[in-house]
Amino acid sequence: MYKNRKRILFYELIIVFTIVLASIMVYLHVLCPDSSSWTTPLYTFKTTFYHSVQMYCFQVLLFLSNVVMLALWYITCRYWWRIAVFVLLVVWLYNFFVIFMSEVQLSEINGKVLIYFLTGLCSVLVYYIGKKSNYPLWNRLTLDAIDAEEILRYKFKNANHYTRVLNRFDEESYQSNMDNLKELVANAVLISEDDDKQNANPFFESTSAIKTIGSVCIFVCLLLLLVLDKVYLLAPADEKVWDLGLLQIQSYEFLSVRIFLWFTMLKVSTFIMLTIWFLTTRYWWKYFLLIPITIVSYQLIATFNVDIASTHETEIWSALPVLLPLLLFLTFLSVKINNFTKVEKIKNNIKVKTFKVISFLAREEEESVTYDNVKQELAILISNKDSYEPDEYLQKLEALHNELIQKKRS
Repeated sequence: MYKNRKRILFYELIIVFTIVLASIMVYLHVLCPDSSSWTTPLYTFKTTFYHSVQMYCFQVLLFLSNVVMLALWYITCRYWWRIAVFVLLVVWLYNFFVIFMSEVQLSEINGKVLIYFLTGLCSVLVYYIGKKSNYPLWNRLTLDAIDAEEILRYKFKNANHYTRVLNRFDEESYQSNMDNLKELVANAVLISEDDDKQNANPFFESTSAIKTIGSVCIFVCLLLLLVLDKVYLLAPADEKVWDLGLLQIQSYEFLSVRIFLWFTMLKVSTFIMLTIWFLTTRYWWKYFLLIPITIVSYQLIATFNVDIASTHETEIWSALPVLLPLLLFLTFLSVKINNFTKVEKIKNNIKVKTFKVISFLAREEEESVTYDNVKQELAILISNKDSYEPDEYLQKLEALHNELIQKKRS
């Protein structure tokens, strides 16, 4: 059981690492040159569609980070509306490859065929990984798995106390007084119980009707994000201001209001997706989703800040006052997880030892009953010796005597 839990914890740490990496991935574009060409000892890359290599890398990393998040969400999602997550994943994969292939010199037909092929291939690959791993079922079958709500309620436990109880289950304990051994088993059973384990999730584990309505709403909301991403097409292409009568939408630092809406709706849809994922998942690593949620929030706020010329190069420093306490909180949760895993390992060993001692006590009890029965038969034989022939009496007496000696030796 512990090996299975250890393996799942390893995969969960990979998930945490992937979430953190996808959160900061977009900032790697600052390492690229802010010019139309990038020359290295191995290759030379020139942009034709984008005005700089940095902008091209920014677009690629922006969509790649969301693709990674959606793929991870789909693989770990346990609800039926994961279909909508998969649809979003396919659309984002298509947009990613459109941007990625925009700087590849191919004919229009060959480019489209390659984009469709890569989109389908990656979609099938994610579907296969989700089907093969079956992470939600695997996690639920782990008896000592801890979920997001439980890790907050979990109180630190002294692992040394559990170790001392485990050390009492040594070979000498089997030679101890039977009453002391029974007391040891009772204490072990008591200490192995997890009184504060409550797996109820109030968000979804209520009535069937509420769960169904909530699931349908989430499904519809996720599909509406596809429409939200296309709102920018309604805006004028080359205008700085879009006059809607009662409302005027400015382009701020962007070249046009259409580009501003495209970028803003992109961040809004990302924020909504991450928020839904955070609210609906039950795994303990959900709190690491607060990192991308915080970063996307600051990116969205920075979009409306007219004093920032380069939107994605400063908001991570502005987000540090929030990110630092968040990182401390996540470190605290990690220490809790480590304590939980260590204690669960010792508790599982205590359970194994307890079962062995219980089996030993059962055998001792059975042998004690058998020994008393032989003594009772011997007493009856002695009291009724006049009813037996001398040879028959001696034969029965000798047989019961040998049986008693054998029971004492065993």
